[in-house]
Amino acid sequence: MSALLPAAIQGVVIGLLGSLFVIITMRLLTGGINVHGVLRTKSPTGEDTISPARIQLLVFTLAAAGTYLGWALEARGTGRMPKVPESWVVTLGGSNLFYLGSKAFAFFRKGTNLSP
Repeated sequence: MSALLPAAIQGVVIGLLGSLFVIITMRLLTGGINVHGVLRTKSPTGEDTISPARIQLLVFTLAAAGTYLGWALEARGTGRMPKVPESWVVTLGGSNLFYLGSKAFAFFRKGTNLSP
């Protein structure tokens, strides 16, 4: 009986994650989740332009997630999660820092005064 418990837990987790994937995919495809303009930003002149900071953040995040998923599938059955290299943490942190830095630069470039 105790050998069936890990298999049952694994089945439930895979079922929940699969269901979540299907629900989100369907909502994205039917327009239930609005992603219009998610990679765009307003320029100081009011124009709608593509944001390089958002694109690089998306690319780095998807690349890291895809690679880690591959490692996790390879490690399946070992009972261990794959280790994330420290360089990846630094790279993703730098990617997020670049994105947040571009947002801060745009915010303060407008001449916004934060003092009360």
